[in-house]
Amino acid sequence: MEWHVWDFPDNIRVYFDSDFRELLYKKLIKICKTRIEIARRLGTSKETIRRGLFLGRTYISIKLIKNVIKVFGEQLGNEFLEEIEKGIISFRSWNGWNVENPIFPIKECSELYSVAFHLLGDGNASVRHSPFYSNKCKELIEEFIEKLQFIGNVENRIEQRDDGLLKVYFPKGVSDILSHILETRFTFPDSLPERIFYSSDECKIAAIKAFIDDEGSISNSFCITQKSSNLKSY
Repeated sequence: MEWHVWDFPDNIRVYFDSDFRELLYKKLIKICKTRIEIARRLGTSKETIRRGLFLGRTYISIKLIKNVIKVFGEQLGNEFLEEIEKGIISFRSWNGWNVENPIFPIKECSELYSVAFHLLGDGNASVRHSPFYSNKCKELIEEFIEKLQFIGNVENRIEQRDDGLLKVYFPKGVSDILSHILETRFTFPDSLPERIFYSSDECKIAAIKAFIDDEGSISNSFCITQKSSNLKSY
């Protein structure tokens, strides 16, 4: 299983390298003749085309990329469309930090599920704030940061509270993409990602380990505690 940039939520924005951006713009101009016509066909503004594709001064929304594929895909050709992901040098959500040198397409892997299930456990990814994962165990924090890199060079920042709790903040684009492709939410979750039940044993083990690391405890018996009482499986 793998996910391409056109499988991402519309709030994700991407930045192309200069060579690909110029090539895409020239091809669209050849088809449409003017920026106004490109904008009209894509349902956006002339300024968006000018700044995003012609000048390369702004990030371009995934929604626009989806429209490029929908409207011009046949004329651009399959081989050219395959180059879209190779031309992306960074991405971000509508706010928050960038992820540099992203790895596309995103492949189903143990690291992906480890990050996702840590967010379901001791993580937080509310709508208008930077997502974070918290734990008092330094080793788990370091492991989480390492696994975040499955999607590219992911910037992060660690903060420590007076009680020793560590929080690692990371780009909102990562949690937004995971929430979208796994069809689950990390704030007040009500279900586990259905996809985990069809994944490899390696992925299942990573998910279970992450969840137990955060929510499990051992005394006279072993138990897992979760605040979301309505959390269900499939």
